[in-house]
Amino acid sequence: SKAFKKLCKKAESVILLTGTPVLNRPIELYPLLNLLAPHEFSNYIAYGKRYCSGHRKEIITRGGIKRLVWDFTGQSHLNELNQKLQNTVMIRRLKKDVLKDLPPKQYAVVPVEISNQDAYIKAENAFISWLAEQVRKGVYDRKRLNSALKAEALVKINYLKQLAAYGKLNMAVEWIRDFLESGEKLVVFAHHRDLINRIAKQFPGCAVIVGDTKNRMDEVDRFQNDPKCRLFIGSIQAAGVGLTLTAASNVVFLEYPWRPADFDQSVDRCHRIGQKSSVTAWCLIANVNGIKTIDEKIISILQKKRKTVDAIVDGTVADKINVLDDLISSFSA
Repeated sequence: SKAFKKLCKKAESVILLTGTPVLNRPIELYPLLNLLAPHEFSNYIAYGKRYCSGHRKEIITRGGIKRLVWDFTGQSHLNELNQKLQNTVMIRRLKKDVLKDLPPKQYAVVPVEISNQDAYIKAENAFISWLAEQVRKGVYDRKRLNSALKAEALVKINYLKQLAAYGKLNMAVEWIRDFLESGEKLVVFAHHRDLINRIAKQFPGCAVIVGDTKNRMDEVDRFQNDPKCRLFIGSIQAAGVGLTLTAASNVVFLEYPWRPADFDQSVDRCHRIGQKSSVTAWCLIANVNGIKTIDEKIISILQKKRKTVDAIVDGTVADKINVLDDLISSFSA
């Protein structure tokens, strides 16, 4: 990024093109704005204080020393930021405006009974008990944990996500098999490599892309052009961007990313130029009787988080949200 900044300084003009200028929070936009309009966006601290609820917070270093640092992880005055962007550097073009013949996207939620309900309930109850213990100790104040405890909470949450994903495996394979009987092609996204490999073993000849796949374009070409290859399975991180998978108009998620942009980008592997059918994103949600599972909580929070991005680029109203904090709070409510 430093080299790119030097290059921009030598250029007569700079035009940046991006479909996802903000993944999580408004502070991520500052480096781009500083490149485009360094006179208008010249002060990182001032920008963070105005648009990111910037405030000083105390941290403890590894050496045990207390120090004050700026926290720019929040959001504030987003409507003002949107107006400033439109008046200075931003031209917003929506896909529906420039690709008017592109069919719309649809979303469907499919509740799936998990096979490991007892293990999931046990793990969730253990997490709730752990949170209650932090409250008792006085280290869980106003629905916020310190960095070390957040890291521990994230490990526990990821374990719940893993249990939910593997609990859906048998039903997911059955759902995929039933879908493929329609004769249509299907794109499947997940996160854990072992889960992806287990599904792939059930469907010999399917196209697969994970982090270490070397012949990626061969897999894409096979899925796009070979009528016998009707299933594509990819990890969200490795296959969620930069690929064209328009041979399918149906996308199914077995696991979910932390950022709405990653979810949208994955769906857009199918919803792009060349697509002639309406694209449907199917969300397989772990279902446990009487419990709002980790899948449901993440989907709900991603929907709220999407409003933050929309508020910056479209000027809509946003709820204040931090995914991990809000996810933790949803278990301690």
